[in-house]
Amino acid sequence: MQRLIVGSTLSVLVSLYAVCLQSPLLSYPVACALLVGGIAMVLLVVYRTPVRSTLLSFSFLFLLYGLGGLAVAKSQPSYGFAPFRLSRIEGRLLEDSLLTRSHKQVVRLKLSASWTQDGDVFGARGVVSALLKTDELLIAGSDILLEGRLSETGDLFLCSSFQVGRLSKLGLKRRELLAHLSWLLQHRIADEAARSLALMLLLGQSTEASFALKDASLGAGCAHLLALSGMHLQVFLLLSSWFSSLFLGRYWGKRIGFLIPLGYVVLVGPKPSLVRALLMHLISLFPFSQEMRSLSSLLLAYAVQLWLFSCSVTSFAFLFSYAAITLLILGQALPHFPLKTTALAILGTAPASMILTGSWNLAGLLFSYPAGLLIHLLMVLSLVCLPFGGVPVLLLTQCTHVLQTLLALASEVPFVFKAGAYCLYLLVLLTCIAIIGYAGQALHKRRRYRNELDLCLRFTERNHSPFGSGGSGDEQEVWTELPDLPPGA
Repeated sequence: MQRLIVGSTLSVLVSLYAVCLQSPLLSYPVACALLVGGIAMVLLVVYRTPVRSTLLSFSFLFLLYGLGGLAVAKSQPSYGFAPFRLSRIEGRLLEDSLLTRSHKQVVRLKLSASWTQDGDVFGARGVVSALLKTDELLIAGSDILLEGRLSETGDLFLCSSFQVGRLSKLGLKRRELLAHLSWLLQHRIADEAARSLALMLLLGQSTEASFALKDASLGAGCAHLLALSGMHLQVFLLLSSWFSSLFLGRYWGKRIGFLIPLGYVVLVGPKPSLVRALLMHLISLFPFSQEMRSLSSLLLAYAVQLWLFSCSVTSFAFLFSYAAITLLILGQALPHFPLKTTALAILGTAPASMILTGSWNLAGLLFSYPAGLLIHLLMVLSLVCLPFGGVPVLLLTQCTHVLQTLLALASEVPFVFKAGAYCLYLLVLLTCIAIIGYAGQALHKRRRYRNELDLCLRFTERNHSPFGSGGSGDEQEVWTELPDLPPGA
């Protein structure tokens, strides 16, 4: 079981980085099929591994490879002409817009058409990010027409003007609900820092005051705590399942309680990390064994998201979310040691941080746990502040100041490193895991040797009555931990 967990999680991690970075290796399915088949044959012939489990594992591995290649092909932008001639694009927003420091909005849209500077129109496909000037929140699902040009790197469309077209009824309802909830938080919470934090934790929206918290969390290595992710959705899952279980029982409570988190994801938008957490929770409700539940949820959720949400797999939010959860599931096959969860999460996401920012932060190893507890408390308080005011608002304000102090203290610790330090961190972590694992196996063998294959003898008190006076003489009782033999054995 441990070998299966290690092999599967490492395969997902390699596939994840290859998909997000749009590796050219995903364009050779025949070569990959021959390689995977050759490795499977070697394992079957040389190491005599179980045929069924080996073929099933490698077949699923190749399925992930094929889905990853299709997702990358759908995500790569294609305009039908040289990119430098591009002057206008049209598409549909995949996610809600995000505010930047320059008071502009960043959007990701799925292309449908493009125009050249001469007015020629071509069909376009793929996904492109755009930067545009507006104070309004743009809702996912909106059809939008942008005019401008591509940046020099070709990965960002610089918009000079835009026009929003049709928006579905669901998008209109989402916009109304988000505006109403934002209005409630602004009127309930007077403190600007607490209000901006509540908007981030509940609705995933940023304000001008949010960037101070984001900078502090980035310096503390805890930037993932403020972005909507599976950790935040877990709060809704636990509260909803607990409340439903009070009336429907544990079995139906978990299943009916799934509806409220589903509605929450529909409200705030299909962010990759929220979709991942929702899929894994849904799949975990199926009757898998306890040992295979986490691994099966990861593999199936990853495959479903590659298939149904292929346009989101090249975003860094997708990469960070799956890299962290994959290493956490890998930790189930590793021996226990202090700070294992955070250490493995940093190990999986540090390469993505170096790709994105050029460095990675080790401060999260010390501060992620207390900051995470505060974030959970703040999210619950923010939720309570929506219908009520008074004491919850005061507690939210005080806890926000505590979080600011903690992040400011963590930001002063110089734990920002480059690639060389990551290799050293990986070496130290693997060495510690190997030492702890060896010590555990040695202790287990020592216990078995002392107990003589777990056969234990227990002697009762001796009966000192004279022989022939009734009763028994010296009595002995044998007790063993070995399982009972079946009848007729």
